[in-house]
Amino acid sequence: MDVSYFESLSPEKQLDYLYEEFDEEQRLTASFSRSIEFKTTMNIILEHAEAPAHILDVGAATGIYSVPLVAMGHTVDAVEIVGKHVQSLLGKKEKAGLDGLSIYHQSALDMSNLRSNSYDLGLCFGPLYHLVNHNDQKKVISEMCRLIKDHGVILFSFINNDMVIATETYYSQGSYLVEQTYDHMTFKVEDKPFVFHTLTQAKELLESCGLEILEIIASDGLSELMRSTLDAMDDNMQKQWLKYHDYTCRKPEFLGASNHWLFVAKNK
Repeated sequence: MDVSYFESLSPEKQLDYLYEEFDEEQRLTASFSRSIEFKTTMNIILEHAEAPAHILDVGAATGIYSVPLVAMGHTVDAVEIVGKHVQSLLGKKEKAGLDGLSIYHQSALDMSNLRSNSYDLGLCFGPLYHLVNHNDQKKVISEMCRLIKDHGVILFSFINNDMVIATETYYSQGSYLVEQTYDHMTFKVEDKPFVFHTLTQAKELLESCGLEILEIIASDGLSELMRSTLDAMDDNMQKQWLKYHDYTCRKPEFLGASNHWLFVAKNK
């Protein structure tokens, strides 16, 4: 990616450019290891979605969650800012005849067109990967709280700052450790092109917006670090790994060993 060109663009154009480089759907489906985050997240969604639920999916990307949820009988309003993703969503809606899917091509920072206190469940899986400004992060979270019914559940995803250093060190065979893409004293990774949080920062951010954190899940666990090993396993080994991941992903001991977290929060 041309970093200097990326930085010259507006925030909206940056996302369009970024997702010409990164395929979000492939990230979650291209292999067994990549599918672990998707499978784990979908399982948690279904624990909190009683059909027919009205679900708000903010940062819906290509509809990897929205589309199957509508097929299961839920109604989903999908909010997505990236034009390429919106076109993919529209194509999937038309092809599958998904009348229960409404698509909004807009920023998560302004959802004033959506009615307050009207959704049973909220999904916020993309915006907090991209909003660098702390006030913007709080604005999106506050909008989610406004839109979800009182005492409803909202799911948020974050990228684990500290695990990024471990995986990048592994991929680079150590050379990442001497690069200038993180602070060598505090170990804060540069928020470019994605935004990274520590576990404490993510918890404090959600709680500062009045949310009650019910659970934190290590949604992909060790799958990124162990990608080549996991993808080379036979079916029986992969099934057993999924059982192991399901066993560990909710254990506090494993929260640090995951590139992504899924926070389950209650709207007070």
